[in-house]
This record gives sequence, C-alpha cells and structure tokens, in this order.
Amino acid sequence: MYKNMTPMNETTDKAYYEGWHDGYKHAIDDIRQELLTLEADTKVPVSIEIYEILNFMKAKLEEA
Repeated sequence: MYKNMTPMNETTDKAYYEGWHDGYKHAIDDIRQELLTLEADTKVPVSIEIYEILNFMKAKLEEA
C-alpha cells in the first residue's frame, strides 16, 4: 500500500515539518482574513479574543 513512499530521514523529516509549519501559518492568516470579511459583510465585530488567540498561535509557530 505504501511502497512508493520516501523513507523518512532527517531531510524528509525537516521538509515535512517545514511544509506543515508553513501550512499552519498560512491557515491562520486565511482565518484572520475570513474573519475580517465576515465583519465587513455582517457589520458585526468579531470578538477581540479570537484575534488574540490567532496572534498567540502564530507567535508560537514563529518561535519554533
């Protein structure tokens, strides 16, 4: 079933980690953009706590 998979080693582990790491950062930015669009469309502010959580999550990713 998994015969064609590249064996994991230090190089593939690093590439895998960096891919997911970047993916999470982009996802956080996408969520933030969607919230801004939602606010603009509905004219209802999104709780500042949500943005604080997103900022915290992104900061943790940038520390790694």
